[in-house]
Amino acid sequence: MKIGQSIKQRVIKLWQNDTFRAVLLLLIISLLLESFVFNFRFFTSLVSHGTTATLQNGTLGSGIKRNPDGTYTVSSGEKTIEFQNINLKIHDIFIDIRNIDPNPAKQATDVTLYVNDRSSALYYSLPARDIIRGIENTKYLQLYTAGVTKDLKIQINAGAEESFNIGRISLNNIRPFTFSIGRFAAVFGILLLIYIARPKSKFYRVLYRHDSWKQRTAAVVLCGVICFGFFTELELNQDAKTPAAHHLQYIELTDAILDTGHVYLPDLPPAVLRDMQNPYDTALRNQVTQEAGVGYRWDTAYFGGRYYVYFGITPVVLFYLPYKLLTGADFQNNWAVFIFCCISAIAMFGVLSQVIRRWFPKTPFLIYLLLSVIGIAACGALRLIALPYLYEIPCSGALALGLSGIYFWLASIRTGPADPGITQISVWRILLGSVCVALVGGCRPQVLICALLAFPIFWDALAKKRLLFSRQGLWATVALCAPFAVIGAGLMYYNFIRFGSVFDFGSAYNLTVDDMTSRGFVPARIPVGFWMYFFQPAAVSSQFPYFGTTGYSTEFLINNYREPTAAASSTTSCFSPMCWRSNTGSRSKKKNCSPLYSSASFPPSY
Repeated sequence: MKIGQSIKQRVIKLWQNDTFRAVLLLLIISLLLESFVFNFRFFTSLVSHGTTATLQNGTLGSGIKRNPDGTYTVSSGEKTIEFQNINLKIHDIFIDIRNIDPNPAKQATDVTLYVNDRSSALYYSLPARDIIRGIENTKYLQLYTAGVTKDLKIQINAGAEESFNIGRISLNNIRPFTFSIGRFAAVFGILLLIYIARPKSKFYRVLYRHDSWKQRTAAVVLCGVICFGFFTELELNQDAKTPAAHHLQYIELTDAILDTGHVYLPDLPPAVLRDMQNPYDTALRNQVTQEAGVGYRWDTAYFGGRYYVYFGITPVVLFYLPYKLLTGADFQNNWAVFIFCCISAIAMFGVLSQVIRRWFPKTPFLIYLLLSVIGIAACGALRLIALPYLYEIPCSGALALGLSGIYFWLASIRTGPADPGITQISVWRILLGSVCVALVGGCRPQVLICALLAFPIFWDALAKKRLLFSRQGLWATVALCAPFAVIGAGLMYYNFIRFGSVFDFGSAYNLTVDDMTSRGFVPARIPVGFWMYFFQPAAVSSQFPYFGTTGYSTEFLINNYREPTAAASSTTSCFSPMCWRSNTGSRSKKKNCSPLYSSASFPPSY
């Protein structure tokens, strides 16, 4: 009896908890969304699915051939399957078609439907759709035709010699009811995040504490989840496990160093390329090599009759050379990107913890976690891990080493235990920070601009405490400057033996889409760049994944190239939960409102 009363009291107490009731409500909302909203096609098909029919004996176009094993191969010609005299009102069509090529790049099959109906006696086309192998819902295509459809034609938009399995093709099906655990969990997680990050959330009352083991554990778990997400993406990307030939440059450079002691690649450029007056002229280079029936190495630096890797050598020194020496096997590109992205995530958490500890001690712990996640997403790590080929290796390396260096620099500043006002510098931490930042020059030299952060980081130690560039700060000064001198000398020597100049990293000699030696510095590009990366609106679509890459339209008449972006930073800031908090905080007179709220609401786009 007492046990029953105790349980009843606990249940009543739990029900009286506002947070419990809110979480339960969000759980119910997620369940309703998954059961009804995300399955609305199932319910509508029950009401108006019309007459069900299976299409058979379609007429193959001249560009589709049936093979003896029952598969179909696409060739030149009309790549269509035509069904005549259907004479039904079509609500939807189920097309079971899948590319038999195991390459992940071939998992989507693009199809276009042609129909005729009351509005048009001749065929007219409907928008193309992708049917994705392994995703059953993509096989159902919803149609909105005018009255009865007499004939139907399915066009397979595939390349020549691609083969397919074509199973059942049927009309007016009852959609299956599906309950996706992953989607349900994702919706619940998003709703829970919105509830936690809402302006009046009580979670903002918990301030960040560097010495709290509970907060450290929560941060470690969250960072571990992000790294596990990176690993999952890495394993799903089967294409990255078999890289293209021009993505093997780091492996070839490693072999060249170990086998011959040279830093140029073993392949000898064709004679027609060596004889060209300007081998960097892309159009002429393609024409000359095609006429001679020879090829050349794409995205490789060409100088003095030799091929070179213009990407920085730091990843080779850190991963490829040691791994080759220890195991005799080649280090894989995707693992280099994965390791660098994980280091970037860890370093992002570390940098923000030091920034909060030093300048914004009244910052809520929730803001620290949210800002860390946004920082990882905004710095481009998600895109890098999704494309772990060659170009992403130096980019992710510069990101990881730059963030790590800034963390060690920030962590090197300590206050004395006896007198909190006396600043101390950890020599080994400042040394590690300088080594990391200096190694950035061997990844992406442009990112070396992060070294300028040393001035605000060490300003008090330099200008007020005289703990740098002074007698008492001798070892700290050496630790700060020596890595730049040593690593910089190594990079200069590497540049000199390749291109005859200590300051030439070789990017201008790249055999790519444009003549980089003639590109130069054009001030007129600057306003266009500011518009694209800071103010251009997002490219939004009503179709999944709802966001696409932005277009490029300008009156700037020059041969120009750019990296794709989804939106400018000013248009993405409104989606940040921190901007809600910063806006409410700006009207509040509470003293614990941190300026980090506003900075968090302006994440850069990649």
